[in-house]
Amino acid sequence: MAVDYVIEDRVYRDFIRNISDGGAFIDTRGAFFVGQEVSLALPFPVSLKRITGKVAWVGPQGIGVNFLVIAPDDTGVRTETDHEKVKENRRELRKMGKIRKKKVRWEPSGSDDVAKYRLYWSKYGEVTYDSESAEIGIVTEVVLPDDVPTFPLIAGDVHLGISAINEAGNESDMTKLTAYLNFVVPEPPQNLEVEDL
Repeated sequence: MAVDYVIEDRVYRDFIRNISDGGAFIDTRGAFFVGQEVSLALPFPVSLKRITGKVAWVGPQGIGVNFLVIAPDDTGVRTETDHEKVKENRRELRKMGKIRKKKVRWEPSGSDDVAKYRLYWSKYGEVTYDSESAEIGIVTEVVLPDDVPTFPLIAGDVHLGISAINEAGNESDMTKLTAYLNFVVPEPPQNLEVEDL
């Protein structure tokens, strides 16, 4: 469905391809980065008037937005307590085991006109500019998989690459690394019981 949204005082019109209580995927070719604030106006008849959030990830097909504040009507905004409940419900919905996260860090580019960085990864050999990727804004570290929701939850050697993109859209050479990552949880124990002694 079509959606109007505002990022940094500029209005955009694109399409939502996926939406849930916690966020949305917007199909866009705009040059956005992780952490930018987003204000959305949904076109269908629901009780919501305004939704604000932040860009959670950036990919070649669009952006993922995490909803932060939802105003149900003109009388007010959900309280922080309600927001915490929404976040807790999202965690419950994932129903995923606990995984040990990994921090990926790099030294910033020496160029003054860097607009964002792009993280690449490959499970099947050397990482290239055709590999899966996510644009991650002006940061020098990310936590996997939290900061890059499209990163695969796998175990094995993963080839990583990081590049800098300037304001003109030109992309640097890639700095590469191969690391063993394990984001696979074990099978849970079965048949938990309590017995009288």
